[in-house]
Amino acid sequence: MRKIRTIGLLAGLLVAGLATLTSYAGWKQSSKGYYYEDNGTVVTSNWLRMSDNNGGYVYYYMGNDGYMSSGWTKINDVWYYFKDNGTMATGWVKVGDLWYYMNPSNGQMQTGWLKLNTNGSDVYYYLKDNGAMATGWRQINNAWYYFLDNGSAVLGKWAKINNVWYCFGTDGKMVTGWHQQNNAWYYLDSSGKLMTGWLRDNNKNIQYYCDPNNGIMATGWKQIEGAWYYFASSGAMQTGWLNQNGTYYYLQSNGQMAANTTLNIGGTNYTFGSNGAYIANTNTNNSPNGVTSNNGPVVSSNDTTVSSGNVVTSNAPGNSLSSGNNGPGVTASTSSGMSSSAPTSTGTDSVGPGGTGSTTSTVSGPAAVGANTVAPSGTTTYAGGTSSYDSYGNLIPGLTTGPGH
Repeated sequence: MRKIRTIGLLAGLLVAGLATLTSYAGWKQSSKGYYYEDNGTVVTSNWLRMSDNNGGYVYYYMGNDGYMSSGWTKINDVWYYFKDNGTMATGWVKVGDLWYYMNPSNGQMQTGWLKLNTNGSDVYYYLKDNGAMATGWRQINNAWYYFLDNGSAVLGKWAKINNVWYCFGTDGKMVTGWHQQNNAWYYLDSSGKLMTGWLRDNNKNIQYYCDPNNGIMATGWKQIEGAWYYFASSGAMQTGWLNQNGTYYYLQSNGQMAANTTLNIGGTNYTFGSNGAYIANTNTNNSPNGVTSNNGPVVSSNDTTVSSGNVVTSNAPGNSLSSGNNGPGVTASTSSGMSSSAPTSTGTDSVGPGGTGSTTSTVSGPAAVGANTVAPSGTTTYAGGTSSYDSYGNLIPGLTTGPGH
């Protein structure tokens, strides 16, 4: 009688022991579960490769006790997941409320960064140490990332999370400090929150103002709560004399433009109209600092506190701190025995920087990349099997009468 052997899984990635099977080999069932018997001998501690009805193959693992594996199984220090019908899962698999990704080539549970191409675009996921797909905030190598409900990392865009705006670089890292985008400057504090209103750099004694509606740093003239201020191209609030094309303005110590008033400046009275322009006296020597040319006084750099505001702790505009262009590196577990419990869960990711929570997004689960997103249900007792030959002439047990088929 012709003998055959089980096939090692995928060119040595899953190394199976050898088992001698005959054409009488087939699935059996006891009260404990399914096992595979060859001429009265139960196959143990072995992979079985069988042809399916679509011209491909499916894989089973027979445990030390000879019974077909199902659920989480650790083989040679590598985790696999076997569906209810015993076939090894590949691609996305949902177990309970959690998603896992099993390598399509060898079925091994993946951890770390995962890059998949979806509809022509690269999508990044992060699989925790226990294999579960990360969602929400996640700190990785001292950098914060945010993953949507479908597991995809937010890359190169703004995201509103719990009514707070955050910015993420093209590498997925949450941006902090000054950030330039489309010729506009923004400031995000150490928790990543987009700051608005008055900002103060204590180290340089400089005041900035970021628009409450969009966070853009003000430059030039800006009316704030009915008063006019002037901000340099660097965003620094100006004080003192300001000459614009020969028209003089005076910005008081709090930055507010003087208007409809007469001020004594350096012992001399100066009058300013409703538009803030200095109204010259008949005595030309009474112009600012006695200067009548268009050059006018130099803008003062004496900036004082406007309000309590928010403290700026990083470099001012002019030093771009935008994130790099490289996407997250893809790392995958490639190591390759038997455990019935699920992988141990390590790490937490429910709380983000600054104590922020998860998004209000209601995006569904992972995109269907790969097969076996849901394990087929139902098992039935079968006996015998339909065999076929592989390209090497070896007899392969058929699956047409295997469990669940």
